[in-house]
Amino acid sequence: MLGRYDANLGISASGAPVWPRGLVGTITHSRKMALAAGASARDYENIGIDTEIVGHIEDGILDLLFSKREIEFVESLPYPEQEKVKTALFCSKEAFFKAKTAMQKSFNSPNEIEIDVDISTKTFRSRVGDCTDDIGLYYFHGLHCVAFYLCKTQIHI
Repeated sequence: MLGRYDANLGISASGAPVWPRGLVGTITHSRKMALAAGASARDYENIGIDTEIVGHIEDGILDLLFSKREIEFVESLPYPEQEKVKTALFCSKEAFFKAKTAMQKSFNSPNEIEIDVDISTKTFRSRVGDCTDDIGLYYFHGLHCVAFYLCKTQIHI
């Protein structure tokens, strides 16, 4: 694992991965695939990844996941783009939560994290609520890719 032959990935009581000392990492999975990413803790505080199938974000839960501004943005787009952007927004939030919650145990509600997605540059920027995040970081930048039926995101802190 990352050049260390003695490294084992553990599992916490909550089911979260426990990375070996000196490493940070993240996992995403579905019924048909699993992905993991790791890095040296000297280089990054933490990392997060997520992957989702485009079109699996139901309209009935948008107000639980997205801010009013994000919902208005999605609804302003033509239909085919709506599905891609909804998935990219959700995926970006998941990657953010994975990176952030590994550093601290407090949670923000998904609709308190605002994401600006730029499909053309394949980037996103997340902002934590009203900028009262207790780890002192308010803006996070990441990358996303929507290809075929999958959306993949990554973020590092």
